[in-house]
Amino acid sequence: MKQLIKNFKLLSIFILIISFLGCEEEDAVLPEVTAGYTYTVNQDLGKVTFINISENADNYEWTFGDGTTSKEINPTKIYPTGEYTVTLKATNVSGATASFEDKVYINIPIPVRLPITFDGENVRYQDVSTFNGTAFEVVDNPDPSGSNATASKVGALTNSGAQWEGFFYDIDAPLDLTTDKTVKMNFWSNTPVDVLLKLEEGSAAPIEIVRSHGGTGWEEMIFTFNISSATYNRVTFFVDGPGNTAGTFYFDDIEQVPTVDVTAPTITLNGDAMVTISQGTAYNDAGANATDDLDGDITANIVVGGDTVDVNTIGTYTITYNVSDAAGNAAAEVTRTVEVIAPPTTPTMSAPVPPARDAGDVISIFGESYANIAVGNYDPNWGQSGHTQVNTSFDPGDGNLVLAYPNFNYQGTDFGAAGPLDASAMEYLHIDIWVPSTVTDRMVKVSPINAGGSATGTVEILVEVPVTPGSWNSVDLPKSAFTGMTWDSVIQMKFDGQFNGDGSANTTTPFDIFLDNIYFYKSPSSGGGGGGGTTASTLLNFEDSVAFTGAFDGGANGAIATNPDQSGINTSANVYQFNKVAGSAWYSGMFHIFGSDIDATKGTTFKVKIWSPTANINVRFQLEKEGNQGPIPTYNIDQTVSQANTWVELTFDFSSTAINLADGYDKIVIFPDYDESNTAPVGSNAIYYIDDITQE
Repeated sequence: MKQLIKNFKLLSIFILIISFLGCEEEDAVLPEVTAGYTYTVNQDLGKVTFINISENADNYEWTFGDGTTSKEINPTKIYPTGEYTVTLKATNVSGATASFEDKVYINIPIPVRLPITFDGENVRYQDVSTFNGTAFEVVDNPDPSGSNATASKVGALTNSGAQWEGFFYDIDAPLDLTTDKTVKMNFWSNTPVDVLLKLEEGSAAPIEIVRSHGGTGWEEMIFTFNISSATYNRVTFFVDGPGNTAGTFYFDDIEQVPTVDVTAPTITLNGDAMVTISQGTAYNDAGANATDDLDGDITANIVVGGDTVDVNTIGTYTITYNVSDAAGNAAAEVTRTVEVIAPPTTPTMSAPVPPARDAGDVISIFGESYANIAVGNYDPNWGQSGHTQVNTSFDPGDGNLVLAYPNFNYQGTDFGAAGPLDASAMEYLHIDIWVPSTVTDRMVKVSPINAGGSATGTVEILVEVPVTPGSWNSVDLPKSAFTGMTWDSVIQMKFDGQFNGDGSANTTTPFDIFLDNIYFYKSPSSGGGGGGGTTASTLLNFEDSVAFTGAFDGGANGAIATNPDQSGINTSANVYQFNKVAGSAWYSGMFHIFGSDIDATKGTTFKVKIWSPTANINVRFQLEKEGNQGPIPTYNIDQTVSQANTWVELTFDFSSTAINLADGYDKIVIFPDYDESNTAPVGSNAIYYIDDITQE
């Protein structure tokens, strides 16, 4: 029995072993695991969508080649541009595994930004915008030479011949000009042409620069922008923008670089480029101004060279002006020619035309503006050195005759039957006088001769006639200067030049003088410039409580002040002092706004007494309507102050203009030393005095 049980146990173990062996043989034929995938790529985004095609697997492990993993069945991955090896490992529950790997290539298209080389395979150079008929494409460099000798891709622009043809890129990264202000590029043309680079769509207004190409193939072109700081998102190019040049042109290597200054500064002369002065006349050079697109005002760096003007030697002198900017770019040299000529021995133009006067306000001895008395003899024999040489019809060249006294030591004029004249009602003796510029240390005096008939007072007293040699001097001598004279029986005029400049006697050296407009006159008794009308009206005399409105422009100032020279034609106590300070505008002046319109019935002639420290300055008198923004025009007249350091009366006659005072003019403006051709500020201080502004 025990043996039977033992045999049964052995049989059971044998059956179990057979059963076990049978099970192993059945597992060996289960399905095999395979790994695999495919994928799709959106190259614009770098997005890869993986499609799992593995078989007999339950679990997946992705290794994306960039250090990241995933256990998703069908993952999605965003890559930057590059090459990546992607591995998929697939497994099942029984532990079977399989792997698959492949390469993924990502090349995301790059937006256009500087530098633009046209060589980047994936740069969106095709995203260009053309206009006005142009065509643009990227091509192989057709001419590797010059500034672009490399075989590469370039941009080709074809113009049809219309105006303002071009192209632009909206760049991906703004062009920032805060520090680096230069854009350079290579440009090809076989004909000289201008290229315009314009920056737009930015933080500041559009800016543009034009540069010229020489037409020699590839040339480097540099555009430096003078702007403190700005960013721009669009670069636009025109080839011969306003012109109609047709053809194909090539661009390459458009890039921003550190600021390059290639633009030379410019020099502008102050005054004329040709100056003529008389021998012995002082010459003060007007100078020049210099500006640079990056450095600004560099006038202080101008180097003045060339000839030194010798005013005492006749000849032609050339003055040179040169300057360079901080980058070393030299301006084109500017020159001024100064010609020193022999001083004229006779005037080349007639004296200033005197103002219109009523017949009863003037007694004319010589001149063409008023009716002269019938002078008996302009050259009586008084033993003078120039006797028989007097010329009463000397023509300076403009047809207005003047009185010439050659070889002058003294000279008389005898009124003859036209005298004696009763000039007692007259207030001034006026004379225009000219002496050569070489006569630098002589004095001329004059006196009416009051004798005969019922003459009273002093017969003769010589009074100096102020003279600046080489120019006409308009002189008004008040009767009060001829102490004791009444002018009630004037029979002769006497001019005496037997004096040195200091008043000492000189009876041995005669010289030439020329005279014009010799007449007695008084303040007008009626307005309208000799045409009758109403009584003259004083607009401002600074003696009352009406304050002058003020001065203007560049620091000029003024105020009512004590008359510094109570003599001659102005002995009043108060005047207006105008200070034209250094640095003020060349057109600075003074103005007054009246409380009401200027009375149109008082006439269109205005007079101003002025005292100037400099002779031969220009004074402008202007009539305006304050605050006028409409149709009422402004009118002005210029006159010359011929004498320095003495009171002179200027007349501004608007009768020949189209002005209508009835339109409502209520403002006068006076510009001492006005020079419309000048643009420089005043170089030094000057004080002018104004008084007795009248209308008649």
